[in-house]
This record gives sequence, C-alpha cells and structure tokens, in this order.
Amino acid sequence: MSQSAEPVLNPVGAIARARGDYAGRRNAGSRRVVGLIDNSKPNVSFFLEPIEETLRERFEIVRTKKPRSAGPCPDLAVLASRCDFVVNAVGD
Repeated sequence: MSQSAEPVLNPVGAIARARGDYAGRRNAGSRRVVGLIDNSKPNVSFFLEPIEETLRERFEIVRTKKPRSAGPCPDLAVLASRCDFVVNAVGD
C-alpha cells in the first residue's frame, strides 16, 4: 500500500545578507577607544564603574552622561567619531 506524505513546512525563511562597506580599522599600534554612555538613571554608575575599571587597562575610555534619561545623547557625534565601541548603559 502506498502512502503519500504530507509536505513538511519550514518556518525559517531565506535571509539575503546585504554586502556593504565595513568600518575602517585602525593601525595595529593604536589603542582602541571605548565609549561609555550613562543614561542618568539611578544605579547606572554601579554598572559602569567596574566595566570602566576593567576596560581602562586595555582601552582608552570616553565617558559621557546624558542630561535626561529620555532625551538624546548630545555627545553622540563625538562618540561616533572617536570610539571603536560604545556601551550604552540603562539603569534604574
């Protein structure tokens, strides 16, 4: 007796990855720069201070604090131009 199988549906679709330009790399001898954004909510400093202490040994640190947690970061352009990585900390 022949049985016809129901088709199996795969819920994962094909994803086309766009090829684009990547950020330029710095010279191997230059020190990487990490930005730390404090969103000005309570307890963010408890999160950022140990991270800064740990990273300071290997990276230059640029730290900024937003004037209001719900507002924009006024130093965002500076961070984008100077930093290789940015940690945006949110606390309460």
